[in-house]
Amino acid sequence: IGFPTSRGGGGVTTTSSSSYVQRSDGKLTSHTRYDTIERSTSYSSSSRNNNYAIIDASRVRAHGDGLVRAYRNEKATFTVDTRDSGDAKLMVDVFGPKYPCEEVFIKHMGNNQYNVQYIVREKGEYMLIVKWGEQHIPGSPWHIEVV
Repeated sequence: IGFPTSRGGGGVTTTSSSSYVQRSDGKLTSHTRYDTIERSTSYSSSSRNNNYAIIDASRVRAHGDGLVRAYRNEKATFTVDTRDSGDAKLMVDVFGPKYPCEEVFIKHMGNNQYNVQYIVREKGEYMLIVKWGEQHIPGSPWHIEVV
């Protein structure tokens, strides 16, 4: 799941949600959905170095019950704060014992804050991965037992 940020005065942002399923014949199939939205975000020039943004996933913070526990067929929620972490895209993946999570919703709340929701359909142990750009944020991956 990706949520590219647009921190240079605004523009068009595309959200994609992907799911991957291993079929019984061993082949992997995928489905990707794209949504385009317009948004505007400011970007502090003090975090730039030679016209390139510095990406530092170690500065990203996540908190909320959705990082610790989830219940089958109920929304699990957590918040991600990307303040002072550079210009990158937020990536969230939830993998289960049989299948990945069908949908993960990422909503930009303003001030570099994101609300993340996901719903899992099966019980078992899941792995929740959160990346800022190509880098894991502190605590990622999380292991969550779904009951």
